[in-house]
Amino acid sequence: MPKLVDVHAHCLPRAYRQAAHDAGLTSFDGGFPIPSWSIEAALDFMDSHRITAQVLSVTSPPVHVLAGADGAAALAARTNEEIAEIVTLHPDRFTATAVLPLPDVTATLKTIGHCFDALGMCGATLFTHYQGHYLGDPLYEPVFAALNDRHALILLHPTSPVCAEQTRLGRPAPVIEFPLDTTRAVVNLLYTGTLQRYPNLRIVVPHAGAAVPALAWRIAHFADALPLPGKQDTRTATAVMAQLHALYYDVALSANQHALAALRTVADPARILFGSDYPFAPESVVQDNITGLASSSHLTEGAREAIGHRNALTLLPALRHR
Repeated sequence: MPKLVDVHAHCLPRAYRQAAHDAGLTSFDGGFPIPSWSIEAALDFMDSHRITAQVLSVTSPPVHVLAGADGAAALAARTNEEIAEIVTLHPDRFTATAVLPLPDVTATLKTIGHCFDALGMCGATLFTHYQGHYLGDPLYEPVFAALNDRHALILLHPTSPVCAEQTRLGRPAPVIEFPLDTTRAVVNLLYTGTLQRYPNLRIVVPHAGAAVPALAWRIAHFADALPLPGKQDTRTATAVMAQLHALYYDVALSANQHALAALRTVADPARILFGSDYPFAPESVVQDNITGLASSSHLTEGAREAIGHRNALTLLPALRHR
């Protein structure tokens, strides 16, 4: 690949890491190792893999899990300020999305204003659910309305479902539960009409859409055929497929023949983006992902370059000078 823009890259700021330590966590989401992260290591990683810029975000667990409902807003504020400092130090290499203190809607609306207006962040990260309330829940209507007014970039990211202890089969949640929880959130956004109500949102679904491409036909036709609870009457198979086509998708941990073949059936090729999942994905896995993208028989050379960087520059014009 000639060059890459990485829209799915994580950082672990000091405030976030300290909160995890204070919460007694030695791993995340049921046993996933907490990697080390530093600005210097991230830059070395990027240079090693011809990544010109990264969109930084904080991964699971969300801040309310680490700091509790009462401490989530303060932790989000400290984390956002630290991330903004990183971007200020290296504006040619990094941009970032806001950490939101959901499920506190009032604090989240204040955070959106500060992060977009004062800190200059390019978007926000939304987790698949907060305390079991999935995106599309009426609780979050004010948040979606505020983000829609700003034509915001939204990085969707999975977290452990509330049933994880019973369903993850003794393995860390990222192995199985993360892609399944992504799929749950996308289905709820579709069936509740949230995507239709807020068409200005630019939502990036991670990991090549998780299970969504494989289940797209089923999801669409159930929307058409069944009187599903919480589903608006305007949901049709055609409308659902059109909304899936309008979403963005990153290929973190997913640039392989099987996932790309499924993704191409639902995604607009101009809305597929490169992602590394660094530092949670080991460098060898990232390199395999890059190699898979570069060698995919499902993509032309032009499509590979578009996924590698051109689509991201269209989505985030501010990156073009970097």
